[in-house]
Amino acid sequence: MKTIKMLLVTMITLSQSMAFATDFSCNFETSTDADKWNIISIVSTGSWAVTSGSFGNVFNFNRGTASGTENVISAKDVTMTDGIVSSDIILHEKSIGGAASGILFHYVDASNYYMLRMHCSQLKLQLYKRIGGTFALLKETGLTAINVDQVYNLKAKVEGENITCYLDNVEKLTATDNALTSGTIGFRIYDQSVSLDNVLITPVGGTTAFYPTKETDTSVIYNVGEQAISIKSDMVISEINVFDVSGSLVQKIAGGTSESKIYVSTWNNGIYMVRINTLKGEIVKKIVKF
Repeated sequence: MKTIKMLLVTMITLSQSMAFATDFSCNFETSTDADKWNIISIVSTGSWAVTSGSFGNVFNFNRGTASGTENVISAKDVTMTDGIVSSDIILHEKSIGGAASGILFHYVDASNYYMLRMHCSQLKLQLYKRIGGTFALLKETGLTAINVDQVYNLKAKVEGENITCYLDNVEKLTATDNALTSGTIGFRIYDQSVSLDNVLITPVGGTTAFYPTKETDTSVIYNVGEQAISIKSDMVISEINVFDVSGSLVQKIAGGTSESKIYVSTWNNGIYMVRINTLKGEIVKKIVKF
């Protein structure tokens, strides 16, 4: 009976090798990921570079020693209407009074966009719109703390004129606004050094468009009894990222070998996307945990 159950689980939970088609993802693990971004403006000083972080590479903005630094970047060749944009963000300093950074969405140009940011000195999560260069606060909420060098996840869900904002996958703000209906995504960094990682756009509802890629000898097997996902590949794995259906990062595993095991007993039941990065590209497998 156990053998039959295991076979059934494997048949249900494995999908063919897939890659994202219409959605956008960027984890800065490949040398070309930095090329996905336009550096719109640098006020005062500062520089962008892909650097090594605790869980792999990150996209780091170093403001240097000057105050009054501001930088805006936007994603190339991306248009978002309804959808979910999320990113990990690490604030490396917060001593300057105006230090505040966050994600942009429905970005049209440097004067027109929505922004979800963390304001360090005010200890607030804030949703702004900028129209014609003028900022207007839509919603804000207080935070008990903002820590340097801690990984936070910012996420904004857009459904028509409804905007829902999350911090570490907890709903914090909702607003209604239709000033901007589409655009790309980006980031605005003000008066602090920041690292970005795991930038992701998914459609509302967590579904995503896929297209088949060539088959590889990479297997992903979910063992219900062991409550573990075993991954084996014919090539070296550079990194594994697991996302839930909302697009939130559940777990990140550094690579360096061709095999890995992920224990999932603490995860909620549901559908997960296991994204495996190798030298030959990205492989995405769907897992149904129960």
